[in-house]
Amino acid sequence: MPLVVIAGPPGAGKSTLLAELARRGHATVSDSARDVIVERKAAGLVPRPSAAAAFAREVYRRDLEKYRAVVGKSGLFFFERTA
Repeated sequence: MPLVVIAGPPGAGKSTLLAELARRGHATVSDSARDVIVERKAAGLVPRPSAAAAFAREVYRRDLEKYRAVVGKSGLFFFERTA
């Protein structure tokens, strides 16, 4: 199960690249930090919890969950990470 990490700074085109890979039928995994921020903003909250440790724990929990979801599966998996 090859894992490919697409990493780069905000605005570099990672999400656009992953969207195109998904459109072409490849398995993609979104950036957990981005997911947390988008969900919090949609709920009317500040993008990140006031405690940096809480944000880091939530991102780590989601990353681990996403990794475990693909372990043992065949195929190529593209993970997005903001650097």
